[in-house]
Amino acid sequence: VGVVVDILDAMVGALKSVTDWLGITSSESESFADSLVNQRNSVTLLEAELEGVQLKYQQQAEVLRQQRDNEQATIDDRIKANQELGELLEVQFQQEIAMANEKIKLAEMELELDQDNVELQANLIRAKNKLLEIDERITSQRSEQLTNLNSLERERTSNIKDASRAREEARKK
Repeated sequence: VGVVVDILDAMVGALKSVTDWLGITSSESESFADSLVNQRNSVTLLEAELEGVQLKYQQQAEVLRQQRDNEQATIDDRIKANQELGELLEVQFQQEIAMANEKIKLAEMELELDQDNVELQANLIRAKNKLLEIDERITSQRSEQLTNLNSLERERTSNIKDASRAREEARKK
């Protein structure tokens, strides 16, 4: 036990020397430690929520896709569902990016403590890659949504032309 106490005393002394040399006061050091713990806790909860958030948005998006693709619905209702899908994707994108940015913030805070730590550097890279993954996934879904919007607009134009031709033919008879 005495050896452990001596080691801990030496570590505390070394840490005090480093913080003194860096000009960090004890309260600043404690404040940073508190911030780091709070950020870790926030990220832990956000990571737990992220999967549920993604599933919730995927389910809502699928309902809107089904409404959009329902050929029994009016073209205006289908276009409206597709527009709502685009709005939903934007909300999802913003929420997921905000969550991912919190993870980046944590990785940067941890790396600040030990910039030579390869695992901490890798954590930061992985956190930044999550942003790229979110962007790629949502961009792909937006592309599909915009393609369908164009198709629906063409279908509306075609329906208007067909109705106009039918009225013209009915007038001629």
